[in-house]
Amino acid sequence: MTNVPLVLDCNPSTSIGEAIRLLETEGIDYLVIVEGGRAVSILSLRDLLDRPPDLPLDPSTPVRDIKGATAAYRILERSP
Repeated sequence: MTNVPLVLDCNPSTSIGEAIRLLETEGIDYLVIVEGGRAVSILSLRDLLDRPPDLPLDPSTPVRDIKGATAAYRILERSP
């Protein structure tokens, strides 16, 4: 039997705190960020952990403001 990976999504205004809760609760490493029924980015645990040490991680910050997710937005916005 093949294991099907669990894919969860959230919207760009979802807070970092909520995203972390989803990642931990479901035991996954990525969330697909969906806007208007279209995948616009992917948020990973690495996006949350790979930040300058002096940059605080405010749980209320929307996921759209995370560096890795923001870079993915620019790429996906150019896609048809």
